[in-house]
Amino acid sequence: AGANLAFVRALCPPGLMISFTKAGQVQILLLLSAARLVLGRDEDLRRLFQSGSSQVGPRVLHNNMYGGESAGSRVEDDDPLAQWLHGLKLHLGDVEATKFLMTFRASNLICENMSIQRVLSSTTKGTLPSLALNLSGLGIKCKAHWSLALMNGDLLAEVKPGASASLTVSLPVDNASVPQRAELSACDAKLDFSLKLSKSLAGYLVNWIIPLIQGHIKSQAVEKICGQLQATVASSLAQAIADLNRIMLPTTQSSNSFVMERSAPPVSQAASNLDEQSVDWTKSGALKWQAWMLSDLLGAKGVDKALKWALNGTGRVEVQGSEEPVVNSSMSINGSQLDVSLRLQNVIVEGIDGVKHFDAIAAASPTDLKSGIALGTPRRPALSASADFVLTLEASYPSDPTVVPSRVDESIRIAVGLEGPSLAGRLRLLLGRDKLSIPRTLAQLLFGARGCAQDLLLASPELQEFSFNILGVSEPLTFASSSRGKLSADLMTLADRTIELFNAYYLQHLPYALARLAASQTFIAKANAMISSIAKPTPAGRTACLSKVEAAKRAASFPLYADWRKLLGGKIRSAIDNITDGFLAHNSTNIKEVAGIPALEVKTNQVQLALQPKKIDFEGLSQINYLRVLLPHRSDQHALSCNLSVSCPMASRAWQPVISARENINVTSKEVSWDLAQHIALPCGDVNISLWAALNLHQAMGLVFPPAAACLPAPFESIFIDGVSGAIHWIGSVVIDTNNVAEHPVSELCMSYPRLCDRLENIAHSGNLVHACNNALSKLLMGSKKECLALQESDLQDADTASSSGAAIGPWIASIAAATLVAAALITLPVMMADRHSTSSNLSLASQFWTSDKMSVRIRMVSVSALLGVALVLRTISLFFMDTAYSYDILEMEGIGEIVNINLITFTFFGMVEHYWDAGAYISSLLLLLNSFIVAYGVILICAVVWLVPALVKQRMLLLRTAMFLSRLPFVDVVFFGHVIPVLNSDLSLPMGLTAKIRSDAKGGIYVGIASATCAILAAQGIRSLLPRELAPPASQALWEMKLKAASCFSIIIGLALWMLAQYFSVTFTQLAGDVLGSKSFAASSLLAATFRGNTFIACVLLGMTVLAPLAQATSLLGSALGRRMETLRKLGDTLAIMDVFTAGFLAIVLEIDSIARWIVENKFGSLCEAIQVGIGTQCIGVEPQIGVGGFLGLLLALFGSCGCALATLASDVRACTDVREDIMATAQVNTAGF
Repeated sequence: AGANLAFVRALCPPGLMISFTKAGQVQILLLLSAARLVLGRDEDLRRLFQSGSSQVGPRVLHNNMYGGESAGSRVEDDDPLAQWLHGLKLHLGDVEATKFLMTFRASNLICENMSIQRVLSSTTKGTLPSLALNLSGLGIKCKAHWSLALMNGDLLAEVKPGASASLTVSLPVDNASVPQRAELSACDAKLDFSLKLSKSLAGYLVNWIIPLIQGHIKSQAVEKICGQLQATVASSLAQAIADLNRIMLPTTQSSNSFVMERSAPPVSQAASNLDEQSVDWTKSGALKWQAWMLSDLLGAKGVDKALKWALNGTGRVEVQGSEEPVVNSSMSINGSQLDVSLRLQNVIVEGIDGVKHFDAIAAASPTDLKSGIALGTPRRPALSASADFVLTLEASYPSDPTVVPSRVDESIRIAVGLEGPSLAGRLRLLLGRDKLSIPRTLAQLLFGARGCAQDLLLASPELQEFSFNILGVSEPLTFASSSRGKLSADLMTLADRTIELFNAYYLQHLPYALARLAASQTFIAKANAMISSIAKPTPAGRTACLSKVEAAKRAASFPLYADWRKLLGGKIRSAIDNITDGFLAHNSTNIKEVAGIPALEVKTNQVQLALQPKKIDFEGLSQINYLRVLLPHRSDQHALSCNLSVSCPMASRAWQPVISARENINVTSKEVSWDLAQHIALPCGDVNISLWAALNLHQAMGLVFPPAAACLPAPFESIFIDGVSGAIHWIGSVVIDTNNVAEHPVSELCMSYPRLCDRLENIAHSGNLVHACNNALSKLLMGSKKECLALQESDLQDADTASSSGAAIGPWIASIAAATLVAAALITLPVMMADRHSTSSNLSLASQFWTSDKMSVRIRMVSVSALLGVALVLRTISLFFMDTAYSYDILEMEGIGEIVNINLITFTFFGMVEHYWDAGAYISSLLLLLNSFIVAYGVILICAVVWLVPALVKQRMLLLRTAMFLSRLPFVDVVFFGHVIPVLNSDLSLPMGLTAKIRSDAKGGIYVGIASATCAILAAQGIRSLLPRELAPPASQALWEMKLKAASCFSIIIGLALWMLAQYFSVTFTQLAGDVLGSKSFAASSLLAATFRGNTFIACVLLGMTVLAPLAQATSLLGSALGRRMETLRKLGDTLAIMDVFTAGFLAIVLEIDSIARWIVENKFGSLCEAIQVGIGTQCIGVEPQIGVGGFLGLLLALFGSCGCALATLASDVRACTDVREDIMATAQVNTAGF
């Protein structure tokens, strides 16, 4: 009963003790009016309440002066309201009465022991409706200090037994359908008072005037009471009826305009700049999905059916109220206080499963949301609702602590039945796009939901449109009380009879009145005002959301571990189970509305797919006898169970549960589409799985919402399968229909990879499946905790990372600057030295060549200096600033190509060396570190010393030859990738035209490193070409030298041929990968071919340095007699041939390929591989290398020939130098400068 609703006042009986004022205050007016008039006062006495005692029950007031209670003030033990009235005290102030020129005054008048035994009521209907009241058993006792002339004393006044009052209020209808005014048609009261003065001399002297005072009171009481009531009825009640008519009747039937339209403020609009910052609801995928799920997929019938199953066919929902009162008012005057509170105990709604129309929440515009629902089906045509309230009256006297408060509770039930109710609305909701990305923990959202929601708001939500309609009233409005006591029952009867009058004349107008009220701008404005007071946006720069620290403190008050019986039990569990049982009992369910689902868009780094479902069918569901998921155990808070029982087909029930789906897949990026259908026949048998899961609530409350997938298991202290029972009689089947071509993916997978299926089947029948799964769960849980902790730490560093991300280009800028400076230094330094020194003995080679008169020599000098600088900078970039290599997985589909690309690992040079070392590949790590780092920089340093340092004149050739020999070694990484790429690159054929590919490949760091090594070789060759030409080889050769050259030549040719054709290397994949990958074997030709398919550049480099360069060596030996041109070919072959490097790298790969392969896979799927290893006793991948005798022998022969050729060249050069030295000593002619 709201304060400002006029029709509530119209429902109150005129002149009765109950009237509703603001905030629902209930006041006792009738008896106060009687006491006021009897005692000669005309002021409003609502201010005079004071509690006298907290005793609820029979009371005997022991008054030392006057004795006990009168018969009229006695109350019954079982009437709480009467007992509460009996305990009230009324402070009436001062009253006086004048008779025969004498004034009798009573001061400090206090009345108590109020009593009303019965309140009888009756109504009449027709053209002259009326409400008649009869109050009996009225009683009250008052005491005061009296004075008359010069005398004074104490007095006690009380109503004598048998006092009563009656009145009748008429509500003439005239020629209309509803009452038009109110009249007091009858009023009478039988009151007899007794006055007792204190036993004193003054009392005896004044006793003669008592009969006169009592007669005066008796004669004036009825007149004053009825006069006051007549005025009240004529004014207040008549105005209430007029207001009620304006509300209930349309404007054509009322002379006044609709009361709700009198002062309707305009609805405010959100600023356009806020619209631009807010979430665009028309683009919200989640909103489209839920709208499709509820409106299109389920629809009104589906929602109605789900509610029917959830409520087990009762259609009854009971919602418990809050301990907080919905109305709480207090009135305090002169130290007296009356507290009135109205608490909602519960609400019961029946017929809620009669959904006729349903519109889920959907976007009406970029900023507005809309929704609606209509009830009323042939099975459930009406909705009945009842609400139980507890009305609490408490009187107290705060200024007097000796007075104990008095309290009474009254139970009230209001019920009504509505036929075909419907409501719809449109709400403007502006949420900041940027604010949605702010991370919040679950504890923040739980304990500070309102504040966190306010942080998301750009403006208060605004109700734009609203409608509420009913077709009629199926059950009239009723008002009843379950409180004990005659007085309470009489008052509830009075209220119910007043409502009967309302139902008789106004109920037919209620549907139209409610519709106009809900749609009126006044209602919308008041609703928006209330919404604005509740949902205010947080000012900019501030937050209303609970801090993480405070939220964590509140979460600490929760039990440490979750009780699944509370989280997954109760009414929600009952509703889910009922829906499940109802869905399964409905044997066949065909969802045709699935075609309206928003297309599911899947974007990868390769393609964009749009999956459009068309139809979903559930057939034979009645064969599923029982289905429960995560059912809590009754006696263990951590125990859960999953139960499934499916009957196998039999003669009487020759069907099986089948789930069928059909969809269209459109590859929007390639304009390819096809139809896909799945038919899944469920297994039959019984399976019961018992789980034990300890969820740490405190950790769960600390998760950021929405949590990352890796963090979902993190709050669990332990998860394990406690037991598995039952038996599967048939495992079911899966059929995939692609463009009308049926495939059986499970069968095809087992046919392609029988070892994999055999392994899984053996594990399933070994009896260790539960143990294996528990070990796997344990490993996954540990991995999840580590990964989640790493994610949380990275989140804390997001700001620092974001602030420093812009500096990532700094190393590149520094590298370019360094290259420029180094090249400039290497060019300008020799020039400066040449200008300072006049004699050539003090100049470096670079300075000497700069002083040459030939421009070609100067250009070659500049080129050598630039090559050295570029080699240095490129090597630095490749080692420190670029990724060296990476491994990735590819998923391809026939007709589409690559659809998914998953990066397994990307690493820099030092990262690769570190990981190789951690994986146990020590030889490979040392080879890479020694050759690609130490030797690479050593070659550049040696060339720089030879080129720029003038002091090492005699050692120049030795140093230069050393640099030229070592310049081949940095190509060791080419050897590694030449083996890793063919070994690890694999294709895995899958059903439905899918192919999974594993790839390893080089990245920019490798290519830049090769460029650096090439520049170093060219620089060394450039320095050598600028030196004086070597002397011709000796005319005669030693026999051993000739034999060595011949043996080397034939070793190279035979060895390369054998190596290219015979198998020299094979690998067998073991563990889980071995079930699908098998074995690979390589000759040099197949190795190069596989490398060509993986990386053409690496293959070309490998071909040139392992095949062409050794052939050049052999060719130069065979054609040495043809002139110096063969010498050039020999030098080129000696410089580029890397058979020694290749052999060393190959042996390292053979010894450590297993460690390298496991590291590459486990780097991405480490936790999963650990779980697989613990669960089923096998690792993800294993590689067993084997050396082929024939091919490896060919490799060794080619290595011997290449080294022999280099040794023969070295011997020839040494012998030539010896011959020259002897000639010089003999002739004593030396051209020092020329030499």
